[in-house]
Amino acid sequence: LPLVGQRKITIWGTTLYPQYADEVIE
Repeated sequence: LPLVGQRKITIWGTTLYPQYADEVIE
């Protein structure tokens, strides 16, 4: 994700920080 540390994204209905979520998605 290009905006690491700049915003949060929602996955599985849970708000995760982009740097963590990026690893989960990828």
